Amino acid sequence: MLLVLLAAATGVALTMPGVSLLHAGGIGVQPLLPLLAAVIAMGVIARGGVPIGALGWLMMVGTALALSALTSVDPGASLLYFAFQVTTAALAALGFGYLLAERSLRVAFLNGYVFGALLSAAASVLQFTTSTFLGFAFRLANNQNFELIAPWGRGMAFTAEASLLATVMMPALLAVYLERQREDSAILPLFRSLPALLLLLAGYVASKSSTIIFLLPALLLAETLMQRDLFGALKKYARHLVFFVLLAAVFFPLYQSRLAATDAQFSSAGRLEKMLAGFSIAGDHPVLGAGPGMVSDPAFFDPYVNHIVDWSWKAFDMPDKGIDSAVIRTLAESGGIGLLATYYPVLLLFAAAAAMARRPDLRPFLPIAVCLLFSQSLVSGYRDLTIFYLPLVIGAVGAFLCRQAEAASNPAPQSARTTIRVDDPSPADRRLSHQGIPP
Repeated sequence: MLLVLLAAATGVALTMPGVSLLHAGGIGVQPLLPLLAAVIAMGVIARGGVPIGALGWLMMVGTALALSALTSVDPGASLLYFAFQVTTAALAALGFGYLLAERSLRVAFLNGYVFGALLSAAASVLQFTTSTFLGFAFRLANNQNFELIAPWGRGMAFTAEASLLATVMMPALLAVYLERQREDSAILPLFRSLPALLLLLAGYVASKSSTIIFLLPALLLAETLMQRDLFGALKKYARHLVFFVLLAAVFFPLYQSRLAATDAQFSSAGRLEKMLAGFSIAGDHPVLGAGPGMVSDPAFFDPYVNHIVDWSWKAFDMPDKGIDSAVIRTLAESGGIGLLATYYPVLLLFAAAAAMARRPDLRPFLPIAVCLLFSQSLVSGYRDLTIFYLPLVIGAVGAFLCRQAEAASNPAPQSARTTIRVDDPSPADRRLSHQGIPP
């Protein structure tokens, strides 16, 4: 029961990266990290094993990061970032791995996440309303890892920036939209009701985030992965297009205020500058990258930036650092090996998608994973946005669960099973049982 409660609380915490429980040495500790640590501790005590698929991914990522740190352009500086990133990856891999490996925990985790998104949507609408029509803005974020600003004219909820709110909300929005009329859905009926969907839509629109450009592609890709016949997919594509057009008709009039203030144009141009710099770094360090954390070093990163944007309106006098893309940052800091080690579960996710779509307790995680993968192309920050590890763990663990379920439905011939005792499962069977699948 305690693990189920921890699973639900962890789901809620996914939507609150801007909230910090405490600050140690200038670093904020968001609720998600200690919750994942608690899940791991309880999982080891209650289950007595580790999620195999997630552990394999963690070992690959850890090895790639270690090699990158050893060959870094500044090994001393990379060591600290290596420790941060490996620790966060371990918490995500094992914590999310335990939550995804057992049905009851998956369902609690999923519904906790949707509930957190609904809370964030309500807060986003309230922030947008008060700052736009009543003349005052209130901030709910306190995490010093981010630049904290007041949410004037945009909803930010429990994040430090409107684009981050859209990042953590869009997966829940699409999951609820795709699951709303499915009677076998693992999402609670209240959370996928029409009022809940409208609240999620309102909260997302209130963020005025440019991530809306990902909404339709993510929706169509998720639907494609879940469909087994082309005709059925085409019928649903038409419905999704109508949904997107209606959403865009509401969103773009609000978005005009960002265009009029040049905020959106400068934001997009600044992101592009840094992404191109990331590719330049990867060109100079193609195999193992420049080293963990080097993109955060202005002295190293700024010379790679081709400053095509006039930032004088903002009194911009600080050198650039950081890349607004988790994918490109991984390529720049860890090279091609790091990119493959980090993102190979995406291939496992696509391969197992059809099998996952047949299981109501796994199906909602497909649109969640797809959305988060799209978002990683324009948002970065694994240390602070641990949710970005979730689609990779979904791919690693989901593929493992589906393979084992298929093996269980196609047992070996009797002659191959005569040496296996029912009361003495093999070590492999014991490991599989820790994933929540009966041997």
